[in-house]
Amino acid sequence: MPHELLFQEYGEQGFTKATVLKGDADFEPADLADAQEWKTHFELTHPVLYDEDKTAWAEWKRDVNSLPQLFLVDGSGTIRWRKIGTAPEETLREAIEESLGHLD
Repeated sequence: MPHELLFQEYGEQGFTKATVLKGDADFEPADLADAQEWKTHFELTHPVLYDEDKTAWAEWKRDVNSLPQLFLVDGSGTIRWRKIGTAPEETLREAIEESLGHLD
């Protein structure tokens, strides 16, 4: 995945990436097997979590049900940036750098 290297680049500065699955391909709640399959299929190096009871989805979806949704969340749980849909590398890089700037 193109963004994998970007996330690895900022890892030493305290940036971590995780994918959270809302559900499986049949819109059933995601489980551990779904998370493992997603990680293997996309050759991801970061954690892939599953939102079994859709708690994260209920908390963060706002008024939009579109997927994917990208979030940058700081260590205290504050959403620093949100994008519905995909984002080009440069947009994501700028958002990460701005978010990391809040750590100073």
